[in-house]
Amino acid sequence: MIKVNISKENKQQLIEAAGSVPELINDTAVLIGGIYTQLRNADAVAAELFRAGLLKLLTDKHSPAWKALGNQTGIVFQKPNGEEEK
Repeated sequence: MIKVNISKENKQQLIEAAGSVPELINDTAVLIGGIYTQLRNADAVAAELFRAGLLKLLTDKHSPAWKALGNQTGIVFQKPNGEEEK
């Protein structure tokens, strides 16, 4: 489960993540796929720019995706495989 609220107005990001690594990867894929699909429905060129930019961002080990922003802190709750959510 991933919950995200990114607010540019007050420069605050709230990110909650819980689950196993495969679950978090899948949740991230669902999020990216949802954004891509909505962009594609509105503008196919914008969707491809999003896809290309995201691929470049994720494959560059020095990109902001792999660094904390400012004083960013957080907690990730990782469930062992097979543990059911209550």
